[in-house]
Amino acid sequence: MSDRIDRIRKAWGQRNFSEELAFQEEVIIDRLVQEAKRSRRILEIGVGNGRMISILRSRGVKTDFIGIDINNYIRNAGVQGVIADCIYLPFQSESFDLVYSLGVVEHFPETAAAIREHARVLKSGGTVLVMTPHLGLATVIKWFQYLYHSQYRLGSFQAVRGRNLTIGFMRRCFEAAGIEIIACRGAGVRQNTSRVKRLVKAVLPNRWLHPHLYCLGYKCGLVGESAISTENSSPYDNPNDV
Repeated sequence: MSDRIDRIRKAWGQRNFSEELAFQEEVIIDRLVQEAKRSRRILEIGVGNGRMISILRSRGVKTDFIGIDINNYIRNAGVQGVIADCIYLPFQSESFDLVYSLGVVEHFPETAAAIREHARVLKSGGTVLVMTPHLGLATVIKWFQYLYHSQYRLGSFQAVRGRNLTIGFMRRCFEAAGIEIIACRGAGVRQNTSRVKRLVKAVLPNRWLHPHLYCLGYKCGLVGESAISTENSSPYDNPNDV
């Protein structure tokens, strides 16, 4: 594994994962359940301990899941798990009906390459969902938390907290990967009636307030295949390799 993987593994190797749905995920969970129920084969990138898969199963999803991660706790995820780098997914092209990652691709600079891999292993007409931190007011708070809790001892802000990305950047990554965008917007703003929160929302543009963003799209046949094949060939396209 590269130094990049080692840094991320160090930062996340001792994390305790919640079993609950994260606040920012509430905006996408219904659509994710809908897509999962109509899919025959699903890949979660950054599966961790299988938290999201457990949530989806509790909501009636019975589809087969495969999960990848870079840490050994994947063995407790309750699914077929593979320890792998999401920039080089060990699967043939056109293998999954649904591919999603929640808080993964922001932890390294090769975000665009990782999203191309999301698209490569997705079947034509399949759905891809990516959620990451969003660049905005919350980014300043995250930096202070990173310093206050001495998380720099675990690694860089990028490895520990993840880069905070923009909606425009994520849209460009999806379009370059041949993914037709259904929705790409901010998420995770809590409803709060305090005077300070109302004042902040009145003064600042709404796009600055979202601590997270998500991008949802589908692979549009030959357009997606053409865009991917010219930019992102894979050693796993040989059926004898998997």
